[in-house]
This record gives sequence, C-alpha cells and structure tokens, in this order.
Amino acid sequence: MQEIVGNNLRHGAQTIDTEELKSSKFIAIYFAAHWAPPCRLFTKTLKDFYENTNKESKQVEVVFVSLDGNKDAFENNFKEMPWLAVPY
Repeated sequence: MQEIVGNNLRHGAQTIDTEELKSSKFIAIYFAAHWAPPCRLFTKTLKDFYENTNKESKQVEVVFVSLDGNKDAFENNFKEMPWLAVPY
C-alpha cells in the first residue's frame, strides 16, 4: 500500500503510518475535489456508508486523495471527512 499512497497518511490533524491500514478488511481510495459538486454530494453518501459499515467494528478504511487546487481547499474539504487522507 505504501507504493500507492506513501508512508504517511493524515488522520484529522495527526499523521499516521500507512502500515496501520493493514488492520482494515477493505481499503477504498477516494479521489475527489471540493470544487466539483458531484464529489461534494458523493462525499456525504460515502460518509454515511463509512459510519454505518464501521459502526460495530472496522470493516473498511477510506483514503482520500485530493484533487483540490491548493492546500487550503484540501483542508476545507478534508475537515468534513472521518477517514484518512494522503497529505496534500
């Protein structure tokens, strides 16, 4: 997985080692941008799915890959997400 997303991921304001993904049964990579209305709509749907699926135990982890144009846009977008992200 490190070859795909790098060595470190963001979890909120913290940085974690990509190795922690090994504990997840499924890993989804989510490419999105806040400037794209379809992405903003789908983020809400994905968030509901993520929270419902992981309610009792961690089944799936999502890794967000930003297509936003700058770090501020990334931060604004990522703050709405409960999952991990590749650092901008």
